Amino acid sequence: MASRWTEEEKIKTLAIARASSATEASKQTGVPRGTVLTWMRINQDDQSINQDGQSVNHSKKATKKIEVIAQQAVEEAAMQAKETVAKIVTDRSVEIAQKIFSLVELAVEESERVLLAGPNENEPRAAWLKATIGAMHMGVDKTQLLTGKPTERQEIQGELKSVQEQHYHIIRELVNQDDEIADRFLNAFREQRSP
Repeated sequence: MASRWTEEEKIKTLAIARASSATEASKQTGVPRGTVLTWMRINQDDQSINQDGQSVNHSKKATKKIEVIAQQAVEEAAMQAKETVAKIVTDRSVEIAQKIFSLVELAVEESERVLLAGPNENEPRAAWLKATIGAMHMGVDKTQLLTGKPTERQEIQGELKSVQEQHYHIIRELVNQDDEIADRFLNAFREQRSP
């Protein structure tokens, strides 16, 4: 009676079984688990059955082939695992990034609403504007941090580095010193933003 599986299929199945288990080898190759176990038992005795049903000693040759195929199976499984993990991490990272961007959009909308509404009646305008500018500064600082840029204002021998930093510094100093100037800035901002 001719064997249903070739010698190469037997060797591959045995390699997978040695690398993992008879159950795993059965799942991957389609060879029944009982057959895999029988082959493993026969192979332990350094014997295998040829297509004519004769007992043949394949000790060194079969063992070397099994080792090579087992190594290939392990490498293939590791590669598949890496690809699966990479896909899961990528998909999850995209989900998280989308949630973060949604939160940033909400924060921008809320910031605009707060700026257009201005301070409450019982809240000093200068203090409100100072707090608002501080919150904006923190937002810029955190954006810089997340994008890998420097997070602190860099000064070169007492001079500010960029024009934007100079403007920010001047406005901050003016707002801290005079409530009337803070009111003017607030009104100018509202006029620019109102449709």
